[in-house]
Amino acid sequence: MIVIVGLWYTIYNSIIVITDSNIGTIKVFDPWEILDVTSDSTPKEIKSAFRRLSLIYHPDKNQNDSLAAGKFMQITKAYDVLTSELARSNYEKYGNPDGPQ
Repeated sequence: MIVIVGLWYTIYNSIIVITDSNIGTIKVFDPWEILDVTSDSTPKEIKSAFRRLSLIYHPDKNQNDSLAAGKFMQITKAYDVLTSELARSNYEKYGNPDGPQ
């Protein structure tokens, strides 16, 4: 009986640890957070933030760094969303700059 109770206790704790961890959570695409600007920023501020971040994470400056390349792609996508009328309307309407998925 002690073995069965111990087994149930172990299973219960494993389930709690798995559900409390952040593994598997999907981060929502937020272009303002990626570019570190507010939603009421001017186009000039958005462009300035894009240039500053793209200089830091550009693949030519960070060769053999896949994290920097991924971050650069996010920065570029966020800038496109905030500057393109079509991408911005798709993002506002569907939550995705590429349109309905």
